[in-house]
Amino acid sequence: MDGEIVLLDEHGKADFQLLQNTIKLNPNASYVYYLFDILYYEQFDLRTLPLLKRKAILKNVLEGQDKMLRFSDHIIGEGRFLFHRACELGLEGIISKQIDSPYISGRTKKWLKIKCLMRQEFIIGGYSVPTDSRKYFRALYLGVYNEQGELDYTGNVGTGFSEASLKEVFALLQKIPAKQKPFAKEIPGSQGVVWVQPKLVAEIEFTHWTEGGYLRHPSFKGLRLDKKPEEVFREQKTLLENKDKKIEKGDAKNTKTHSFRIKMTHPQKVLYPEDGIPKKDLLNYYEYVCDYIMPFIKNRPLSLLRCPENWHDCFFQRHYIDSTPKVLQAVSMETKKKKESYVYLNTIEGLFSLVQMNVLEIHPWGSQINHIEKPDFIVFDLDPGPSVTWEAIVKAAFEIRKHLNEFKLTSFVKTTGGKGLHVVVPIEPEYDWDEVKNFTQVFAEFMERINPNQYTSTMNKAKRKNKIFIDFLRNQRGATAISAYSTRARIHAPVAVPIHWDELGKEKRDIEFTIKTIPQRLEALKGDPWEDYWKIKQSLRLDTIL
Repeated sequence: MDGEIVLLDEHGKADFQLLQNTIKLNPNASYVYYLFDILYYEQFDLRTLPLLKRKAILKNVLEGQDKMLRFSDHIIGEGRFLFHRACELGLEGIISKQIDSPYISGRTKKWLKIKCLMRQEFIIGGYSVPTDSRKYFRALYLGVYNEQGELDYTGNVGTGFSEASLKEVFALLQKIPAKQKPFAKEIPGSQGVVWVQPKLVAEIEFTHWTEGGYLRHPSFKGLRLDKKPEEVFREQKTLLENKDKKIEKGDAKNTKTHSFRIKMTHPQKVLYPEDGIPKKDLLNYYEYVCDYIMPFIKNRPLSLLRCPENWHDCFFQRHYIDSTPKVLQAVSMETKKKKESYVYLNTIEGLFSLVQMNVLEIHPWGSQINHIEKPDFIVFDLDPGPSVTWEAIVKAAFEIRKHLNEFKLTSFVKTTGGKGLHVVVPIEPEYDWDEVKNFTQVFAEFMERINPNQYTSTMNKAKRKNKIFIDFLRNQRGATAISAYSTRARIHAPVAVPIHWDELGKEKRDIEFTIKTIPQRLEALKGDPWEDYWKIKQSLRLDTIL
Protein backbone atom coordinates (compact mmCIF):
# COMPACT_ATOMS: atom_id res chain seq x y z
CA MET A 1 0.00 0.00 0.00
CA ASP A 2 1.01 3.62 -0.47
CA GLY A 3 0.11 6.31 2.01
CA GLU A 4 1.34 8.80 4.55
CA ILE A 5 1.53 8.73 8.33
CA VAL A 6 0.26 11.95 9.89
CA LEU A 7 -0.57 13.43 13.26
CA LEU A 8 -3.65 15.64 13.36
CA ASP A 9 -3.82 18.89 15.31
CA GLU A 10 -6.84 20.17 17.27
CA HIS A 11 -8.39 21.44 14.02
CA GLY A 12 -8.14 18.03 12.33
CA LYS A 13 -5.30 19.14 10.04
CA ALA A 14 -2.13 17.17 9.41
CA ASP A 15 0.74 18.96 11.15
CA PHE A 16 4.19 18.00 9.86
CA GLN A 17 6.10 19.72 12.66
CA LEU A 18 3.83 18.20 15.30
CA LEU A 19 4.61 14.80 13.77
CA GLN A 20 8.35 15.47 13.84
CA ASN A 21 8.29 16.64 17.45
CA THR A 22 6.08 13.80 18.69
CA ILE A 23 7.40 10.76 16.85
CA LYS A 24 10.71 10.90 18.75
CA LEU A 25 9.08 11.32 22.16
CA ASN A 26 5.88 9.31 21.94
CA PRO A 27 5.78 6.37 19.52
CA ASN A 28 2.30 5.49 20.83
CA ALA A 29 0.61 8.79 19.96
CA SER A 30 -2.62 8.82 17.92
CA TYR A 31 -1.00 8.54 14.52
CA VAL A 32 -3.13 8.09 11.42
CA TYR A 33 -2.06 6.28 8.26
CA TYR A 34 -3.86 7.80 5.28
CA LEU A 35 -3.80 5.31 2.40
CA PHE A 36 -4.24 6.56 -1.15
CA ASP A 37 -3.12 3.61 -3.31
CA ILE A 38 -2.70 -0.16 -3.30
CA LEU A 39 0.02 -1.89 -5.31
CA TYR A 40 -0.52 -5.58 -4.50
CA TYR A 41 -3.45 -7.58 -3.18
CA GLU A 42 -3.48 -11.33 -2.50
CA GLN A 43 -0.42 -11.90 -4.70
CA PHE A 44 -1.89 -9.86 -7.56
CA ASP A 45 0.12 -6.97 -8.96
CA LEU A 46 -2.32 -4.06 -9.29
CA ARG A 47 0.10 -1.41 -10.51
CA THR A 48 -1.05 -1.53 -14.14
CA LEU A 49 -4.72 -1.03 -13.25
CA PRO A 50 -6.24 2.45 -13.64
CA LEU A 51 -6.09 4.58 -10.49
CA LEU A 52 -9.85 4.52 -9.82
CA LYS A 53 -9.94 0.71 -9.94
CA ARG A 54 -7.02 0.48 -7.52
CA LYS A 55 -8.72 2.92 -5.15
CA ALA A 56 -11.98 0.95 -5.30
CA ILE A 57 -10.07 -2.18 -4.25
CA LEU A 58 -8.28 -0.22 -1.52
CA LYS A 59 -11.55 1.12 -0.11
CA ASN A 60 -12.99 -2.38 0.02
CA VAL A 61 -9.88 -3.73 1.77
CA LEU A 62 -10.02 -1.02 4.45
CA GLU A 63 -13.67 -1.67 5.38
CA GLY A 64 -13.84 -2.56 9.06
CA GLN A 65 -10.14 -1.97 9.65
CA ASP A 66 -8.55 -0.12 12.57
CA LYS A 67 -9.44 3.59 12.63
CA MET A 68 -5.72 4.36 12.41
CA LEU A 69 -5.94 3.17 8.79
CA ARG A 70 -7.95 5.67 6.79
CA PHE A 71 -8.95 5.76 3.16
CA SER A 72 -7.78 8.95 1.45
CA ASP A 73 -10.89 9.94 -0.48
CA HIS A 74 -10.97 11.93 -3.70
CA ILE A 75 -13.16 14.20 -5.80
CA ILE A 76 -13.24 14.02 -9.58
CA GLY A 77 -12.99 17.42 -11.23
CA GLU A 78 -13.47 20.80 -9.45
CA GLY A 79 -9.68 21.08 -9.17
CA ARG A 80 -9.48 24.87 -9.13
CA PHE A 81 -12.27 25.21 -6.57
CA LEU A 82 -10.76 22.54 -4.31
CA PHE A 83 -7.32 24.12 -4.50
CA HIS A 84 -8.60 27.55 -3.48
CA ARG A 85 -10.75 26.01 -0.75
CA ALA A 86 -7.76 24.06 0.60
CA CYS A 87 -5.73 27.26 0.75
CA GLU A 88 -8.60 29.11 2.50
CA LEU A 89 -8.65 26.36 5.13
CA GLY A 90 -4.93 26.70 5.77
CA LEU A 91 -4.01 23.32 4.25
CA GLU A 92 -0.73 22.70 2.44
CA GLY A 93 -2.40 22.12 -0.92
CA ILE A 94 -3.85 19.31 -3.03
CA ILE A 95 -2.65 16.27 -4.98
CA SER A 96 -3.94 15.94 -8.55
CA LYS A 97 -3.80 12.55 -10.29
CA GLN A 98 -5.00 11.27 -13.65
CA ILE A 99 -7.83 8.87 -12.92
CA ASP A 100 -6.79 6.33 -15.56
CA SER A 101 -3.08 6.33 -14.73
CA PRO A 102 -1.14 3.21 -13.66
CA TYR A 103 1.02 3.27 -10.54
CA ILE A 104 4.44 4.74 -11.33
CA SER A 105 7.27 4.86 -8.82
CA GLY A 106 9.13 8.16 -8.55
CA ARG A 107 8.19 11.52 -10.05
CA THR A 108 5.59 11.66 -12.80
CA LYS A 109 3.46 14.31 -14.50
CA LYS A 110 0.45 12.08 -13.94
CA TRP A 111 0.64 12.89 -10.23
CA LEU A 112 1.11 16.54 -9.26
CA LYS A 113 1.50 18.13 -5.85
CA ILE A 114 0.06 21.67 -5.93
CA LYS A 115 1.01 23.68 -2.86
CA CYS A 116 -0.71 26.64 -1.28
CA LEU A 117 1.98 29.24 -0.86
CA MET A 118 2.14 32.14 1.56
CA ARG A 119 3.75 35.42 0.66
CA GLN A 120 4.76 38.51 2.59
CA GLU A 121 7.53 41.08 3.03
CA PHE A 122 10.59 40.59 5.25
CA ILE A 123 13.44 42.86 6.29
CA ILE A 124 16.96 41.88 5.22
CA GLY A 125 19.31 41.95 8.23
CA GLY A 126 22.36 40.29 6.77
CA TYR A 127 23.78 37.77 4.33
CA SER A 128 26.08 34.76 4.37
CA VAL A 129 29.07 34.56 2.05
CA PRO A 130 29.12 31.89 -0.68
CA THR A 131 31.19 28.75 -0.11
CA ASP A 132 31.00 27.42 -3.66
CA SER A 133 31.00 28.85 -7.16
CA ARG A 134 27.97 31.00 -6.47
CA LYS A 135 28.59 34.74 -6.71
CA TYR A 136 27.73 37.58 -4.34
CA PHE A 137 26.04 35.83 -1.38
CA ARG A 138 24.72 32.45 -0.28
CA ALA A 139 21.55 33.43 1.59
CA LEU A 140 19.79 36.44 3.08
CA TYR A 141 18.99 36.62 6.79
CA LEU A 142 15.38 37.77 7.21
CA GLY A 143 13.25 39.23 9.97
CA VAL A 144 10.09 41.11 10.97
CA TYR A 145 9.39 43.60 13.74
CA ASN A 146 7.53 42.40 16.83
CA GLU A 147 5.12 44.37 19.00
CA GLN A 148 8.00 45.76 21.06
CA GLY A 149 9.66 47.17 17.96
CA GLU A 150 12.44 44.55 17.99
CA LEU A 151 13.57 42.75 14.85
CA ASP A 152 12.83 39.03 15.13
CA TYR A 153 14.87 36.61 13.03
CA THR A 154 12.63 34.43 10.82
CA GLY A 155 15.10 32.40 8.75
CA ASN A 156 17.26 32.47 5.63
CA VAL A 157 16.39 32.47 1.96
CA GLY A 158 18.83 31.19 -0.64
CA THR A 159 16.59 30.19 -3.54
CA GLY A 160 14.60 32.13 -6.11
CA PHE A 161 17.46 34.37 -7.23
CA SER A 162 18.56 34.98 -10.79
CA GLU A 163 22.07 36.14 -11.67
CA ALA A 164 20.68 39.65 -12.13
CA SER A 165 18.80 39.73 -8.82
CA LEU A 166 21.84 38.40 -6.92
CA LYS A 167 23.91 41.23 -8.34
CA GLU A 168 21.23 43.87 -7.68
CA VAL A 169 20.60 42.87 -4.08
CA PHE A 170 24.32 42.54 -3.31
CA ALA A 171 25.05 46.02 -4.68
CA LEU A 172 22.38 47.55 -2.44
CA LEU A 173 23.61 45.63 0.61
CA GLN A 174 27.10 47.07 0.17
CA LYS A 175 25.68 50.54 0.80
CA ILE A 176 24.20 49.73 4.22
CA PRO A 177 26.81 47.79 6.27
CA ALA A 178 26.29 47.42 10.02
CA LYS A 179 28.82 46.77 12.79
CA GLN A 180 26.50 44.46 14.70
CA LYS A 181 23.49 42.29 14.01
CA PRO A 182 20.14 44.12 13.84
CA PHE A 183 18.21 41.15 15.26
CA ALA A 184 17.14 41.22 18.91
CA LYS A 185 18.23 37.68 19.81
CA GLU A 186 21.23 35.49 19.13
CA ILE A 187 21.12 33.42 15.94
CA PRO A 188 22.83 30.01 16.17
CA GLY A 189 25.35 29.33 13.40
CA SER A 190 25.61 32.95 12.33
CA GLN A 191 29.38 33.21 12.59
CA GLY A 192 30.76 34.88 9.49
CA VAL A 193 27.45 36.48 8.53
CA VAL A 194 27.76 40.00 7.15
CA TRP A 195 25.26 42.22 8.95
CA VAL A 196 23.51 45.17 7.32
CA GLN A 197 21.25 47.95 8.47
CA PRO A 198 17.57 46.88 8.37
CA LYS A 199 16.63 49.13 5.48
CA LEU A 200 15.89 46.74 2.61
CA VAL A 201 12.62 44.83 2.28
CA ALA A 202 12.24 41.63 0.26
CA GLU A 203 9.10 39.80 -0.79
CA ILE A 204 9.29 36.10 0.05
CA GLU A 205 7.10 33.15 -0.89
CA PHE A 206 6.98 30.20 1.53
CA THR A 207 4.81 27.25 2.48
CA HIS A 208 4.13 28.05 6.14
CA TRP A 209 5.49 29.20 9.48
CA THR A 210 7.11 26.64 11.78
CA GLU A 211 6.15 26.41 15.42
CA GLY A 212 9.35 28.26 16.32
CA GLY A 213 8.49 31.19 14.06
CA TYR A 214 10.69 30.36 11.08
CA LEU A 215 9.89 30.15 7.38
CA ARG A 216 9.52 26.78 5.71
CA HIS A 217 10.66 26.49 2.06
CA PRO A 218 11.19 30.22 1.47
CA SER A 219 11.87 31.57 -2.02
CA PHE A 220 12.96 35.09 -2.98
CA LYS A 221 10.48 36.94 -5.23
CA GLY A 222 11.95 40.41 -5.40
CA LEU A 223 12.79 43.59 -3.52
CA ARG A 224 10.10 45.93 -2.25
CA LEU A 225 11.80 49.29 -2.59
CA ASP A 226 8.41 50.96 -2.08
CA LYS A 227 7.99 49.40 1.36
CA LYS A 228 9.15 51.02 4.59
CA PRO A 229 10.91 48.54 6.94
CA GLU A 230 9.02 49.86 9.97
CA GLU A 231 5.78 48.67 8.32
CA VAL A 232 6.93 45.05 8.16
CA PHE A 233 5.34 42.83 10.80
CA ARG A 234 4.40 39.19 10.76
CA GLU A 235 1.17 38.77 8.82
CA GLN A 236 -1.06 36.83 11.13
CA LYS A 237 -2.84 33.77 9.84
CA THR A 238 -6.05 33.51 11.83
CA LEU A 239 -8.20 30.41 11.90
CA LEU A 240 -11.83 31.19 12.64
CA GLU A 241 -14.07 28.51 14.00
CA ASN A 242 -17.64 29.77 14.16
CA LYS A 243 -20.95 28.07 14.64
CA ASP A 244 -23.11 27.66 11.56
CA LYS A 245 -24.59 31.03 10.72
CA LYS A 246 -26.59 32.29 7.80
CA ILE A 247 -24.36 33.88 5.21
CA GLU A 248 -26.61 35.82 2.89
CA LYS A 249 -29.73 35.90 0.84
CA GLY A 250 -29.58 33.17 -1.76
CA ASP A 251 -26.40 31.53 -0.40
CA ALA A 252 -26.70 27.78 -0.33
CA LYS A 253 -24.15 27.07 2.33
CA ASN A 254 -23.15 27.95 5.85
CA THR A 255 -19.58 28.62 6.82
CA LYS A 256 -17.82 26.91 9.69
CA THR A 257 -14.19 27.78 9.11
CA HIS A 258 -12.23 30.56 7.46
CA SER A 259 -8.47 30.86 7.17
CA PHE A 260 -6.70 33.99 6.02
CA ARG A 261 -3.47 35.87 6.38
CA ILE A 262 -4.23 39.11 8.15
CA LYS A 263 -1.65 41.87 8.11
CA MET A 264 -2.03 43.33 11.59
CA THR A 265 0.24 46.14 12.73
CA HIS A 266 0.18 47.56 16.26
CA PRO A 267 -2.34 45.02 17.65
CA GLN A 268 -1.90 46.51 21.14
CA LYS A 269 -2.96 50.03 20.05
CA VAL A 270 -5.80 51.06 22.36
CA LEU A 271 -8.77 52.26 20.30
CA TYR A 272 -11.18 52.66 23.22
CA PRO A 273 -8.99 54.21 25.96
CA GLU A 274 -11.69 54.45 28.64
CA ASP A 275 -12.20 50.69 28.43
CA GLY A 276 -8.65 49.65 27.52
CA ILE A 277 -9.85 47.89 24.34
CA PRO A 278 -6.97 47.33 21.88
CA LYS A 279 -7.04 46.76 18.15
CA LYS A 280 -6.58 43.00 18.52
CA ASP A 281 -9.85 42.80 20.50
CA LEU A 282 -11.62 44.53 17.63
CA LEU A 283 -10.25 41.85 15.29
CA ASN A 284 -11.41 39.13 17.68
CA TYR A 285 -14.89 40.67 17.69
CA TYR A 286 -15.16 40.70 13.90
CA GLU A 287 -13.79 37.16 13.77
CA TYR A 288 -16.70 36.14 15.98
CA VAL A 289 -19.46 37.99 14.10
CA CYS A 290 -18.07 37.86 10.55
CA ASP A 291 -20.79 35.52 9.26
CA TYR A 292 -23.47 37.71 10.86
CA ILE A 293 -22.27 41.05 9.51
CA MET A 294 -21.12 40.03 6.02
CA PRO A 295 -24.61 39.78 4.46
CA PHE A 296 -25.26 43.41 5.45
CA ILE A 297 -22.06 44.90 4.03
CA LYS A 298 -20.94 42.59 1.22
CA ASN A 299 -20.98 44.06 -2.31
CA ARG A 300 -22.25 47.46 -1.14
CA PRO A 301 -20.45 50.81 -1.36
CA LEU A 302 -19.25 51.70 2.13
CA SER A 303 -18.60 54.79 4.19
CA LEU A 304 -15.89 53.91 6.70
CA LEU A 305 -15.24 55.82 9.91
CA ARG A 306 -11.50 55.53 10.47
CA CYS A 307 -9.92 56.38 13.82
CA PRO A 308 -6.11 56.31 13.51
CA GLU A 309 -5.42 56.90 17.22
CA ASN A 310 -8.68 56.11 19.05
CA TRP A 311 -12.42 56.72 18.85
CA HIS A 312 -12.06 60.37 19.84
CA ASP A 313 -10.37 61.37 16.57
CA CYS A 314 -11.95 59.99 13.40
CA PHE A 315 -12.69 60.76 9.75
CA PHE A 316 -14.86 59.22 7.03
CA GLN A 317 -13.47 57.49 3.96
CA ARG A 318 -15.77 56.60 1.07
CA HIS A 319 -13.45 56.67 -1.91
CA TYR A 320 -11.00 54.05 -3.07
CA ILE A 321 -7.52 55.62 -2.96
CA ASP A 322 -3.99 54.40 -3.68
CA SER A 323 -3.34 53.33 -0.09
CA THR A 324 -6.56 51.30 0.16
CA PRO A 325 -5.76 47.61 0.90
CA LYS A 326 -5.86 45.46 -2.23
CA VAL A 327 -8.33 43.02 -0.66
CA LEU A 328 -10.92 45.81 -0.88
CA GLN A 329 -12.61 46.57 -4.18
CA ALA A 330 -13.54 49.74 -6.07
CA VAL A 331 -16.78 50.50 -7.88
CA SER A 332 -16.90 53.47 -10.25
CA MET A 333 -20.04 55.62 -10.11
CA GLU A 334 -21.28 58.81 -11.68
CA THR A 335 -21.80 61.77 -9.36
CA LYS A 336 -23.07 65.24 -10.18
CA LYS A 337 -19.56 66.41 -10.98
CA LYS A 338 -17.57 63.39 -12.17
CA LYS A 339 -16.93 59.67 -11.95
CA GLU A 340 -15.70 58.54 -8.54
CA SER A 341 -14.46 55.22 -7.14
CA TYR A 342 -16.13 53.99 -3.95
CA VAL A 343 -14.90 51.27 -1.61
CA TYR A 344 -16.68 47.96 -1.21
CA LEU A 345 -15.72 44.49 -0.02
CA ASN A 346 -16.71 40.99 -1.07
CA THR A 347 -14.65 38.75 1.21
CA ILE A 348 -14.24 38.21 4.92
CA GLU A 349 -10.56 39.04 4.45
CA GLY A 350 -11.77 42.45 3.26
CA LEU A 351 -13.70 42.86 6.50
CA PHE A 352 -10.59 42.07 8.53
CA SER A 353 -8.58 44.61 6.53
CA LEU A 354 -10.94 47.29 7.89
CA VAL A 355 -9.62 46.50 11.36
CA GLN A 356 -6.07 47.06 10.14
CA MET A 357 -7.30 50.46 8.85
CA ASN A 358 -8.67 51.26 12.34
CA VAL A 359 -12.23 51.41 11.03
CA LEU A 360 -14.62 51.67 13.98
CA GLU A 361 -17.87 52.16 12.04
CA ILE A 362 -19.12 50.55 8.82
CA HIS A 363 -21.93 52.35 6.99
CA PRO A 364 -23.23 50.55 3.87
CA TRP A 365 -25.35 51.93 1.06
CA GLY A 366 -28.92 50.73 0.69
CA SER A 367 -28.07 49.11 -2.65
CA GLN A 368 -25.64 46.52 -3.96
CA ILE A 369 -23.14 47.08 -6.75
CA ASN A 370 -25.06 44.86 -9.19
CA HIS A 371 -28.10 47.17 -8.88
CA ILE A 372 -26.46 50.30 -7.57
CA GLU A 373 -29.29 52.66 -8.59
CA LYS A 374 -32.03 50.55 -7.00
CA PRO A 375 -32.07 50.17 -3.20
CA ASP A 376 -32.99 46.83 -1.63
CA PHE A 377 -33.84 48.13 1.84
CA ILE A 378 -35.11 51.31 3.45
CA VAL A 379 -34.38 52.54 6.94
CA PHE A 380 -36.12 54.93 9.30
CA ASP A 381 -33.64 56.31 11.81
CA LEU A 382 -35.40 57.36 15.01
CA ASP A 383 -33.25 60.20 16.32
CA PRO A 384 -34.58 61.48 19.67
CA GLY A 385 -34.20 64.98 21.06
CA PRO A 386 -32.39 65.39 24.41
CA SER A 387 -35.47 65.07 26.63
CA VAL A 388 -37.19 62.21 24.79
CA THR A 389 -37.59 59.08 26.91
CA TRP A 390 -36.71 55.54 25.90
CA GLU A 391 -40.38 54.59 26.25
CA ALA A 392 -41.29 57.23 23.65
CA ILE A 393 -38.67 55.90 21.22
CA VAL A 394 -40.01 52.35 21.62
CA LYS A 395 -43.57 53.58 21.08
CA ALA A 396 -42.47 55.36 17.90
CA ALA A 397 -40.85 52.19 16.53
CA PHE A 398 -44.03 50.18 17.13
CA GLU A 399 -46.18 52.88 15.51
CA ILE A 400 -43.96 52.91 12.43
CA ARG A 401 -44.18 49.13 12.30
CA LYS A 402 -47.97 49.30 12.55
CA HIS A 403 -48.33 51.77 9.69
CA LEU A 404 -45.84 49.88 7.53
CA ASN A 405 -47.97 46.78 8.06
CA GLU A 406 -50.89 48.73 6.64
CA PHE A 407 -48.84 49.02 3.45
CA LYS A 408 -48.22 45.25 3.67
CA LEU A 409 -44.55 45.86 4.49
CA THR A 410 -42.79 43.72 7.09
CA SER A 411 -40.18 45.60 9.11
CA PHE A 412 -37.33 44.77 11.47
CA VAL A 413 -35.74 46.69 14.31
CA LYS A 414 -32.17 47.14 15.49
CA THR A 415 -30.36 49.15 18.10
CA THR A 416 -27.84 51.65 16.76
CA GLY A 417 -25.24 51.67 19.49
CA GLY A 418 -26.49 55.19 20.23
CA LYS A 419 -29.67 56.82 21.54
CA GLY A 420 -32.18 55.72 18.93
CA LEU A 421 -33.43 52.79 16.90
CA HIS A 422 -33.51 51.80 13.23
CA VAL A 423 -36.64 50.37 11.65
CA VAL A 424 -35.52 48.53 8.52
CA VAL A 425 -37.64 47.29 5.60
CA PRO A 426 -36.18 44.86 3.04
CA ILE A 427 -37.56 45.50 -0.46
CA GLU A 428 -37.12 44.22 -3.97
CA PRO A 429 -34.66 46.40 -5.94
CA GLU A 430 -37.19 47.72 -8.45
CA TYR A 431 -37.40 51.48 -7.79
CA ASP A 432 -34.68 54.11 -8.10
CA TRP A 433 -33.30 56.29 -5.32
CA ASP A 434 -35.58 59.26 -5.91
CA GLU A 435 -38.69 57.08 -5.89
CA VAL A 436 -37.66 55.30 -2.69
CA LYS A 437 -36.67 58.53 -0.95
CA ASN A 438 -39.99 60.08 -1.99
CA PHE A 439 -41.87 57.21 -0.35
CA THR A 440 -39.90 57.46 2.91
CA GLN A 441 -40.34 61.23 3.03
CA VAL A 442 -44.11 60.96 2.53
CA PHE A 443 -44.22 58.28 5.23
CA ALA A 444 -42.22 60.41 7.71
CA GLU A 445 -44.40 63.44 7.02
CA PHE A 446 -47.49 61.26 7.53
CA MET A 447 -46.17 60.20 10.95
CA GLU A 448 -45.58 63.84 11.83
CA ARG A 449 -49.12 64.82 10.80
CA ILE A 450 -50.80 62.20 12.96
CA ASN A 451 -48.70 63.08 16.02
CA PRO A 452 -47.01 66.50 15.57
CA ASN A 453 -46.14 66.80 19.25
CA GLN A 454 -44.15 63.57 19.19
CA TYR A 455 -42.57 63.38 15.72
CA THR A 456 -40.89 65.62 13.19
CA SER A 457 -39.66 64.99 9.67
CA THR A 458 -37.55 68.15 9.76
CA MET A 459 -33.81 67.96 10.24
CA ASN A 460 -33.61 71.38 11.95
CA LYS A 461 -32.51 70.69 15.54
CA ALA A 462 -34.34 73.71 16.92
CA LYS A 463 -37.64 72.24 15.71
CA ARG A 464 -37.05 68.80 17.18
CA LYS A 465 -35.99 69.65 20.71
CA ASN A 466 -38.52 67.41 22.48
CA LYS A 467 -39.43 65.26 19.50
CA ILE A 468 -38.21 62.25 17.60
CA PHE A 469 -36.77 63.06 14.21
CA ILE A 470 -37.87 60.35 11.77
CA ASP A 471 -34.81 60.54 9.56
CA PHE A 472 -35.76 59.46 6.04
CA LEU A 473 -32.71 61.14 4.45
CA ARG A 474 -30.66 57.97 4.84
CA ASN A 475 -32.63 56.63 1.89
CA GLN A 476 -31.21 59.01 -0.68
CA ARG A 477 -28.41 58.20 -3.10
CA GLY A 478 -25.02 58.36 -1.40
CA ALA A 479 -26.44 58.32 2.14
CA THR A 480 -25.67 55.44 4.48
CA ALA A 481 -26.74 53.97 7.81
CA ILE A 482 -24.76 52.04 10.40
CA SER A 483 -24.59 48.33 9.60
CA ALA A 484 -26.01 45.64 11.83
CA TYR A 485 -23.18 44.26 14.02
CA SER A 486 -20.90 47.21 13.29
CA THR A 487 -19.05 48.73 16.20
CA ARG A 488 -19.52 52.43 17.00
CA ALA A 489 -16.87 55.06 17.70
CA ARG A 490 -18.22 55.76 21.18
CA ILE A 491 -17.27 55.02 24.76
CA HIS A 492 -17.48 51.32 25.79
CA ALA A 493 -17.32 50.11 22.13
CA PRO A 494 -21.09 49.70 21.57
CA VAL A 495 -22.50 47.68 18.67
CA ALA A 496 -25.57 48.13 16.44
CA VAL A 497 -27.58 44.95 17.00
CA PRO A 498 -30.64 43.37 15.32
CA ILE A 499 -33.24 42.46 17.94
CA HIS A 500 -36.66 40.83 18.15
CA TRP A 501 -39.58 43.24 18.28
CA ASP A 502 -40.64 41.81 21.63
CA GLU A 503 -37.24 42.71 23.09
CA LEU A 504 -38.25 46.38 22.91
CA GLY A 505 -40.30 45.77 26.04
CA LYS A 506 -37.08 45.51 28.04
CA GLU A 507 -35.09 48.26 29.66
CA LYS A 508 -32.73 50.02 27.25
CA ARG A 509 -29.70 48.78 29.16
CA ASP A 510 -30.84 45.19 28.56
CA ILE A 511 -30.56 45.55 24.79
CA GLU A 512 -27.40 47.64 24.72
CA PHE A 513 -24.46 45.51 23.64
CA THR A 514 -20.72 46.01 23.26
CA ILE A 515 -17.97 43.99 21.62
CA LYS A 516 -17.47 42.35 25.02
CA THR A 517 -21.10 41.27 25.49
CA ILE A 518 -22.12 40.31 21.94
CA PRO A 519 -20.67 36.76 22.13
CA GLN A 520 -22.77 36.04 25.22
CA ARG A 521 -25.89 37.36 23.48
CA LEU A 522 -25.37 35.31 20.34
CA GLU A 523 -24.71 32.17 22.38
CA ALA A 524 -27.95 32.72 24.32
CA LEU A 525 -30.15 33.37 21.26
CA LYS A 526 -32.45 30.55 20.25
CA GLY A 527 -32.79 31.95 16.75
CA ASP A 528 -31.67 34.82 14.57
CA PRO A 529 -33.96 37.82 15.32
CA TRP A 530 -33.81 38.72 11.64
CA GLU A 531 -33.98 35.18 10.26
CA ASP A 532 -36.85 36.10 7.92
CA TYR A 533 -35.10 39.23 6.66
CA TRP A 534 -33.38 37.33 3.84
CA LYS A 535 -36.47 35.33 2.92
CA ILE A 536 -38.93 38.18 2.46
CA LYS A 537 -39.67 39.40 -1.05
CA GLN A 538 -41.83 42.49 -0.82
CA SER A 539 -42.49 45.43 -3.11
CA LEU A 540 -43.15 49.04 -2.21
CA ARG A 541 -45.90 48.99 -4.86
CA LEU A 542 -45.46 52.72 -5.39
CA ASP A 543 -47.99 52.70 -8.19
CA THR A 544 -50.72 51.99 -5.62
CA ILE A 545 -49.27 53.76 -2.55
CA LEU A 546 -48.26 57.20 -3.83
